[in-house]
Amino acid sequence: MASQDNSEGHDRSRGSISTSQSKGELKERSKGNWDWELDPELRRVTDLCIKSNQNHSFVVGPPRCGKSTRLPILMAEASRKRVISVQPDANIAKLHAEYTSLGVVILDEVHVRTLVQELCYAGIDNVLGGHKPLPPGWSKDTKFVFTTAYAQAEPFADLFGYTEEEVHSRTFHIAASQNGDQENEVSELFLEEDDTTWLQDFDTHRGIRDRISSILHDNGEANVLAILMGGSYFGGNIVKETNFGENTKVFDLSECDVQEVDARGRGGCVIMTTLDYASRIPLDGITDVVCPHSKVQLNWDENLCKNVTTTILLCRWELEFAKSHLDPKCKSGTIHYVFPEAQNESVPENVPPHFLFTDRTEFMLGLIRLGVLDSFFARQIHHRFPPTMLELQRALYELEGGLSLLVVDEHHISAKVVDNRSKIIWALMDGTWLDFRAAVCLGDLAHRITTFTGEPEESEAVLLLGILLAVFRNRPFLRRREARRPAPLADLDLEDLCLGEKLTSDAWINAAYWLRHVVKSETEGFDTLPSLADSNWVVERGGFVTALAKVRSLANHLELPARCLAKVMDGSFLKYTQDLVYNQASIFDWIRYNPLTAYLQTYKRNLTYFKALDDTEDIYIGTDISSKREIRLDKSFLGVDLEAELRQAKAQGYAGIYGCVSDYVETDNRVIAHGLTLFPEEVIKDLMEQNGGATDLWELLKLK
Repeated sequence: MASQDNSEGHDRSRGSISTSQSKGELKERSKGNWDWELDPELRRVTDLCIKSNQNHSFVVGPPRCGKSTRLPILMAEASRKRVISVQPDANIAKLHAEYTSLGVVILDEVHVRTLVQELCYAGIDNVLGGHKPLPPGWSKDTKFVFTTAYAQAEPFADLFGYTEEEVHSRTFHIAASQNGDQENEVSELFLEEDDTTWLQDFDTHRGIRDRISSILHDNGEANVLAILMGGSYFGGNIVKETNFGENTKVFDLSECDVQEVDARGRGGCVIMTTLDYASRIPLDGITDVVCPHSKVQLNWDENLCKNVTTTILLCRWELEFAKSHLDPKCKSGTIHYVFPEAQNESVPENVPPHFLFTDRTEFMLGLIRLGVLDSFFARQIHHRFPPTMLELQRALYELEGGLSLLVVDEHHISAKVVDNRSKIIWALMDGTWLDFRAAVCLGDLAHRITTFTGEPEESEAVLLLGILLAVFRNRPFLRRREARRPAPLADLDLEDLCLGEKLTSDAWINAAYWLRHVVKSETEGFDTLPSLADSNWVVERGGFVTALAKVRSLANHLELPARCLAKVMDGSFLKYTQDLVYNQASIFDWIRYNPLTAYLQTYKRNLTYFKALDDTEDIYIGTDISSKREIRLDKSFLGVDLEAELRQAKAQGYAGIYGCVSDYVETDNRVIAHGLTLFPEEVIKDLMEQNGGATDLWELLKLK
């Protein structure tokens, strides 16, 4: 739960406990240079919180009133102690007051109710309940402040078991318009009532693209904030790949720093973001906001027993939040809704807590990192949204038997933290942008190669290959223009690339293409890469150009020698990898240490069986082994030539082929899989042997 700095990889999908926005600025203020009269309303609320005889306070204030940025600094100045501000999203308003003891803990934007916020609340409740000793720097006088802009979301409900009256008595309100800004005239525009394009995800993003073009056509100086639905597979690339004119600056907040946007200067611009990053959206100069009706969110699928990405409607306060990003200093502003006005009448007032849609295994990991897992199971922690016993059992089952991060006996549950493998994994979780399963996968590989008997150069190559696969599994950049048209690897000049007999993946194909062209992109620019206009392939610019920073970040974290990245940049690593595979004396050794098989060990419950299809069929249907549920494989982002692999399997007498998928998306009540990795039967047999000599694959993989 430590503060994360993901600036190299520009990954902001994970929450964090944030500490400090500007140490230099804060030091100046701590010397007495802070003018309290600039924020009289915030000073009033600060005094009320600090002087309250209660440990818990609740603050309600409108957007942009300074809750996230100025309030923590004022509280640090008033208490002369350290302040920690917990944000729902990483890299938001990092505030750090350099004092020796902890005076205030702020849980900001608590209406979102994210996993990070709920874990922090669980930790606070465990300490204040006397079940854990006070952490270093804490005292009985440490204050806890919960802030929100949207009281209608009921963010304070059931905190610490307080009644509604007790919450009310501890709530302080920040009055609006304390910064001198005048309310501007805001216009609201909707689609025509007979326009049905907004009903489909890809059509929604086409509508966003068209509305941006229309705005810039009418006003070339417009500064447009485009809110995308999010997710890698919902059509956001339609907007990102559009040329809005040579004089229009374009920024994608998932790939650039806010400082770049703030320094954009005069002229028209488009700023693309999602509501996941909303708290970091720059305000200055925004004249128009383009807003969809839905956002992308993870949801638990009871039938598949996995998290599936789906879309949910934005609620009333989220639409209001989008509108609040219009710059009040502009004479007028317009919010463009990409849905008809009639739909506005059915917008829900609130949405369920974000926490309810998060991975229960990740929640359990958070409790482990806080050291409160035993307290949670002993019901010593008051939790507002307790997971069901079945969800907790599945999470424990994965952590113990799948990821091997827990030791469970009838009396005690403890984390594995002493062995070298676990230390590597925990460090990757705490110090990088990787999600927890990707951290386990890469950490397990890093541990495996410590026992590798070959040359150091070989083990370094295997680990670097694992890093590349982690990066491009997280964000592939290759996709097909048309799903049903063939997309030969020959068009990418990759037709002969593989990682061993029947062993390949979408992530590897992305990595191989990137390795072949990264040097040219870095030295001459992305636009100089070979044209794929005559093929069925498209290269998404953002995923390609941001990959190098992520590769460097992970390589540095795992302490790979500089010569490894030098081989990437001089173009020799791709050939070396191929030679390493082809020259293996024992395919069994290669299977054991191959990054793809480390991936299978971690994601084995995503294993799917694809049967050989008749030539007349044009869709790929597989069976998820752990749930026995049918899933469909999306051809749009498929790099692996599954048709050729299935034909080869059929010719060899096999009924089908094994593959592991990375992500699941629900659309039209169907589960669509993405990110395919294929495995030969030898690897599957090795998997069963490593897991207690299992003889039944379904018995091994089913979620109990």
